[in-house]
Amino acid sequence: QLDPLIVGEEHYNVARGVQGVLQRYKELKDIIAILGMDELSEEDKQSVSRARKIQRFLSQPFFVAEVFT
Repeated sequence: QLDPLIVGEEHYNVARGVQGVLQRYKELKDIIAILGMDELSEEDKQSVSRARKIQRFLSQPFFVAEVFT
């Protein structure tokens, strides 16, 4: 569990925001499967786009960055 006193307020807020975007995407998946992306509001389309980018970023192989840390 994240603690803003440990990770800092900014990182805590960013992490919570990311969790919110991913949760909204999870809620929209059924609607997308039935009706398609075209039926979503512009705000929901933007949320889906952000969530997909976040998922791609978080699923990349981070071991390649070990040499830089």
